[in-house]
Amino acid sequence: MTNIDMTMLARSEPELHRLLVVDHNTPEAGDQDVDLMRLSQFNRGQLFDWIAGERKSAINPLPASGDRDIDADLKADLQRAADSHHAVQRLLEYSSQAGLEDTEANMLLIRNFVEQSATKGYFSREIIDAAIACLGPRGTGQLTFRIVRVAPPQPEQPAVEVLGTLKDGTQQLRIEATEAEMKKASVMALQDLIKRRRAATNQQYIRRGSFGSNFI
Repeated sequence: MTNIDMTMLARSEPELHRLLVVDHNTPEAGDQDVDLMRLSQFNRGQLFDWIAGERKSAINPLPASGDRDIDADLKADLQRAADSHHAVQRLLEYSSQAGLEDTEANMLLIRNFVEQSATKGYFSREIIDAAIACLGPRGTGQLTFRIVRVAPPQPEQPAVEVLGTLKDGTQQLRIEATEAEMKKASVMALQDLIKRRRAATNQQYIRRGSFGSNFI
């Protein structure tokens, strides 16, 4: 199930809105959980493109003038780093849980899908889901998967994140810091968080091989 803002959809994509309301008995306003797999592949692709476009448009653009808004720049960089981080995490989930093969061919298919989508190359968890849905076995079937053998569940040991002190005397933010925590942080702490999120993302996909350093 995917959460859709039906009110926003009606404003920007009235035909898709009508399809969900009339043909699939979806309430016409508010946030609604929709089973996108009930839609045709074409309509599902349209809706995934709309979701990805809405996600990208939520990121504040840089000012048109020569004077850059530091807060807006930081927010945009933080969001992009976080979304790239979550995109790689989602790919690794598909690889370990669904058997998505870690190959150059799969990497190119997914990257091309993202670059040609409404996000224009902006990576996020949502666009990875869209790519798998459209290119995987329930879509065009272009992606290759291996058979996944389910192992007995192992108790998870929570990772302990060690936070240091920055040059300005403030403490580092957690890698998964909330918006409320970031609002209270210093500029140096925010810049440090961007670097650490990007480094964490690089470590995740470099370890996986073909989902390599030039993927995102």
